[in-house]
Amino acid sequence: MAAAEHPPIWQRAERHLRVILVMVVVLISAGIVSMWSIEKSAEPLYKSVPDWSPLGYTYSLALFVFPLIALTVWFRTHHKNHAHHGKAFALTMGVFSVLWCGIDIFLANLFFRFPNPAAHIKPMFWGYEWGKGFTQSIPYEEFAFYFGAIAVILLLYLWSREEWYKRYSLPLEEYAQRARTTPPLVSLHWRSVFWGVATLVTVLLYKKLGPHPYHAGLPGYFLLLWAMAVIPTALLTRRISPFMNDRALLFTVMAVVLVSLLWEVTLALPNGWWNYRHEHMMGLFVKPWNGLPFEAVLLWPISAWANVLLFEMFHIYVYSERPFWELLFGRKTEA
Repeated sequence: MAAAEHPPIWQRAERHLRVILVMVVVLISAGIVSMWSIEKSAEPLYKSVPDWSPLGYTYSLALFVFPLIALTVWFRTHHKNHAHHGKAFALTMGVFSVLWCGIDIFLANLFFRFPNPAAHIKPMFWGYEWGKGFTQSIPYEEFAFYFGAIAVILLLYLWSREEWYKRYSLPLEEYAQRARTTPPLVSLHWRSVFWGVATLVTVLLYKKLGPHPYHAGLPGYFLLLWAMAVIPTALLTRRISPFMNDRALLFTVMAVVLVSLLWEVTLALPNGWWNYRHEHMMGLFVKPWNGLPFEAVLLWPISAWANVLLFEMFHIYVYSERPFWELLFGRKTEA
């Protein structure tokens, strides 16, 4: 009797990613139902106490500094055995650092506010304000946060992939062989396109018709996160997902969500280190968490996913021994 055929590796990888997505949705759904009856946010202390939480935002960066030190020590001790990791790590850090710094300078004042001036270093950095031009309005801590968060996410994925979930990673020889022979990485994933468009339409309708007072304008912060999640997923996930370690990815997502619950929900919003401009959000807020916009909940898993996807793209590139453009789109055919 012939053995049953196994589905192609990309189908198995997609199935594993769907399991991760279902687990995240289940946890979010459970959280929504458990907090459904709470109708009012608590009054933050910084509104009634002058100079509350001096340099609180600054000191809170220890949540990234300490793990970054530990993971960097691990990375340096293993770097000689995995030199290609270092190249892919550097490329991913470069792309996301430039991207997030640009977003911070040009869009932070549109989406965020920093109501407790005692919580960060002064003077502030220059950021663009619509109608005013560039003003000193962005805390330096914002840039340290983005840089540190990107590095921690990448190193956490690498560490868990190489240490805790190594048996679920492709062996280096097989990884290199697949990288050299993989078809062009850009391959449209129509299921992601469908769900991306459906999600976008749903959110736009909720912005205009939902039970909240912020119907004017567009949900700009959600649109930014949507583009970060849907566009690379639709273009790259079909080819790159077989190279991923899905257990390490799930571990990374859960770890950064846990940090966000401590950092943003428990510390930042109640102490006024930063907050959100609700008129530029979709209109869905978590009242027990000081009115945290739902977009902020999505930021962390989306960031982890985008970082890991881009890292694996560059990791395939350094192993593929092909020009980057050719790896993405294939060879140009002669006319």
